[in-house]
Amino acid sequence: MQNVTMDDILQLISTLAALTALTFAAVTAFGTLATAAFTGLLWWVAKRALGGTNTQLRLLREQAERDGRPYVTADVVPGVQGAGTWDLVLTNSGRSVALAVKFSFEDWVANGEDDYITENLIRFLKEPQTLMPGAHKRVMWRADAVKAAKASYPPIGAPENGKFLLTYSDELEKEYRSEISFSLSIVGAATPLPQEGSTSSDSAPDEKKSLADINHALRALNIHVGQLRR
Repeated sequence: MQNVTMDDILQLISTLAALTALTFAAVTAFGTLATAAFTGLLWWVAKRALGGTNTQLRLLREQAERDGRPYVTADVVPGVQGAGTWDLVLTNSGRSVALAVKFSFEDWVANGEDDYITENLIRFLKEPQTLMPGAHKRVMWRADAVKAAKASYPPIGAPENGKFLLTYSDELEKEYRSEISFSLSIVGAATPLPQEGSTSSDSAPDEKKSLADINHALRALNIHVGQLRR
């Protein structure tokens, strides 16, 4: 049997210590790698969650801006002055005030001395207007040609067809723009116009004629009001 010397025992202890140190180093390295991998996974998950949250916040902010912004529309509708006349109606259907509401367009020339619309209309269109939420403004736009018993009056006011640039801004000075085209030669042909109502044509006394005309007017008014409720 081989004798074990003290040097052999010390050598064995030294070898075991080295192996233990290597094992500990390996375990420590593996733990560090595992910690790093887990930390990276947490960072990736957090980044994805934060990215989704930022996207939701951005969408909510954009939606709030759309819901809270002013919306100005311009429509040309049959005028209150009677058949053949047209009015421009500016409406702010948004939830905030519309500032500096104005139009850009190519000026037109008044159609004779009797054109009482053009000069005032152009001045209104170029002057910045303020529209509160739900507010609207209505101005004369155009009066088509009228043939009277002994005279013929030419059309006055805005051109029959035209393009306009509508601009306005909100309280944060953000500007909004929209191009608007008016073609009364097309719209006017399909737009219903109010009737003047029937009148008496018999040989009854003037008092009875007046009462009959009033009756016709009330019937026509009743029909028009009923149509508005449809």
